[in-house]
Amino acid sequence: MNLIAKQYVKGTYGFVTTNNQFRILNELGFPYGKKSAIVRIPTLILKSNNKLVYARFLRGLFDTDGCLHFKNRRTGKNYSEFKKKYNYYPTIQITSISKPLIEDVEFILNKLGIKYFVYGAQPKDKRDSYKYVIIISGKERILKWMNLIGIKNSGKYTRYLV
Repeated sequence: MNLIAKQYVKGTYGFVTTNNQFRILNELGFPYGKKSAIVRIPTLILKSNNKLVYARFLRGLFDTDGCLHFKNRRTGKNYSEFKKKYNYYPTIQITSISKPLIEDVEFILNKLGIKYFVYGAQPKDKRDSYKYVIIISGKERILKWMNLIGIKNSGKYTRYLV
């Protein structure tokens, strides 16, 4: 298969291929046409029941579409001044407008035993699509993520190390 990657905007790629090559991708579960709201994890991955395959898929998804950030605890009177002032509390977030994709990620997280929280949100700009967000937060959960899945994106990995 001869795929040619083209960078359109910093960090965003598209692929140029022949109809026959795309047919092969389609047979693997990659849909034709607009797919942002309907994309999901390929059945081949979901039905593999292989934790290494699950972990590698999640790592790729996180490295491209996830984020790692640190929060402080400004609210709540029981938090120390340090916790109120500094961003120390780790959070992994994966966001998509595709509900099926988020449901598939939930399936994998459950198989891997990683606890998470999911919510939906309408962006402030009503022209933007409704989004679904998976949050994995807390030191223990992030350490479990790192042990099972890891991070290959150098920018995100550096943030983790700091």
